[in-house]
Amino acid sequence: MSGVRPDLGSVVRPASMAVQGHALQCEGAWTFVSLEGLDRCAEMGNWPTGTQVVVNASGIQAMDTGGAVMLSRCLDSVRRRGGRPVLQGLRAEHAELLEVVETQRGRMATDAGLPLRDGLGSARPLWARRRAAVEA
Repeated sequence: MSGVRPDLGSVVRPASMAVQGHALQCEGAWTFVSLEGLDRCAEMGNWPTGTQVVVNASGIQAMDTGGAVMLSRCLDSVRRRGGRPVLQGLRAEHAELLEVVETQRGRMATDAGLPLRDGLGSARPLWARRRAAVEA
C-alpha cells in the first residue's frame, strides 16, 4: 500500500522492520492497513541480542493505534529475548500514542488476568486467550 501523502511530502511505504547489526530499523506507515507481514518478523532467527537493543523508529512515517500496538509488542519481544530496548527517533505524537497503548495494554492484561507480554505475532487471538483465562 504505497502512495503519495501530500502532508508527508513523500511516498508512504508499508510498515517494515529489519535487523541491522544490533538494532531494529522500523520504517514506513505503521497503520492498521499496512501492518501485514510484521507478525512474521517475530519468527526471524536473527533478532539482535544483548543487553541494549536500539529500536530506530525514525523511519516511521505514520502511526495509528494498530501500529502503536505492534510497536509495543515488538518492544516486549526484545525484552523477552533478554534485551533492553532503547527506542530512538520516534516522533512526539507517535510516542504519545505508544504511551497510551502501553498503559491500556497493561490495564487490559491485568483486568483479564493475562500476562502483559504475550509476544509479537502471538498465534492465539485475543478472544482465545481471554477464554483460556476464564476457563483456568
